[in-house]
Amino acid sequence: ASTETQIVLKPTEEYYSDNTLVYTTDGTEPTAASTVGDPETGITVTEECTVIARCVREGILDSDTFSFTVQKLQPPVIRLLNKAGKEEPNGVTTDNSLTLEVENPASSLKYGMSAGAITTAYTEPISVNVGTSCYLRCAEEGSLPSEIVSVEVRKADKSVVFGQGEYALEAGWNLVSFPIAMTQDSIQALVQQLCLFGFDAEARSYFRATTVIPGCAYWVYIGSAAEVVGIALNGCQNVAAESLKSGWNLLGLVNGQTSFGGKECWAYSNGAFTLLKGNQKPSLWKGYMVRN
Repeated sequence: ASTETQIVLKPTEEYYSDNTLVYTTDGTEPTAASTVGDPETGITVTEECTVIARCVREGILDSDTFSFTVQKLQPPVIRLLNKAGKEEPNGVTTDNSLTLEVENPASSLKYGMSAGAITTAYTEPISVNVGTSCYLRCAEEGSLPSEIVSVEVRKADKSVVFGQGEYALEAGWNLVSFPIAMTQDSIQALVQQLCLFGFDAEARSYFRATTVIPGCAYWVYIGSAAEVVGIALNGCQNVAAESLKSGWNLLGLVNGQTSFGGKECWAYSNGAFTLLKGNQKPSLWKGYMVRN
C-alpha cells in the first residue's frame, strides 16, 4: 500500500505557462536553483511538509510564492463488537464473526481484506469472519495517507475452568499466567473474581491488573482453597510470546514455547521460590520470574 502522495504543481495563468516552476519543502523560499516541478508528473511527497513554489524565468522578475501544507491523515479508530454489542479488544470470539465499527469515520476511509487491496469505501459496520483480517486506512488527494490499521478475528479454541482441577490455585500467593488471548467476558470474570497484580519491567513496579495479556504472569492471593470458584475462560491459543525486557520479567509460556531462551528462571510455590535447573522446564499456566 502506498505511503506517499502525488502533488501536481502547474501554473494556472497563461502568463506563466512558458516559465519554470520551482519549489522547496524545507521552509525556504524557492529560487531558480531550486527543484523543478514537472507539471505533468508532479512531485512525490513522503512526509509532512510545507511546499513553497513560484515561477521563474530568466530576464523577468520571479512570481510571488504560493504555499500549502501536506499533512498526514489520522488513522481510523476501530472497535470489534460481538453479537451482544460488547467490545472484543483481542478480536477473539466464540461466534463465527465480529462486527468492525469505526468511530467518526472520515469520508476518505477505505478498507480491504489484504494490505495491498484497501480499495472499498467504508460506509457502514463490516462483518469480519473468524480466520480473516481487515485492513483500513484514510487516503485522499493532497494529503499523506494514514497508517494502516489492521485487525484479525480469531476463534476461541480453548475453554478451561480456571481455579479447579489442573488449573487449581493454592491458599496464599500464586504466580499464574494465561497462554490464551481471551474473550472480553472471560477477562472481566477473571479480574472481577480475582485480584491480579502485574509487573511493569520498565518501571520496576507492580500494578493492579484490569486486563490480562497472554504470556504475562500475575500474582494472585487466595485466602483459602475454599474461596476459589471455578472461572470459565474462553480464548485463542494462537498467540505470540512476550518479549523479554532488561532486568526482571514476570512471564509465562504460550503454546509452542518451551523455555525463556536459557534465561535465569524462578518458579514460585508454597511460599518459596525455586530456581529451575538442568532438565526442569516451565509449564503452561504457571508464572515465572525471569531475569534477562
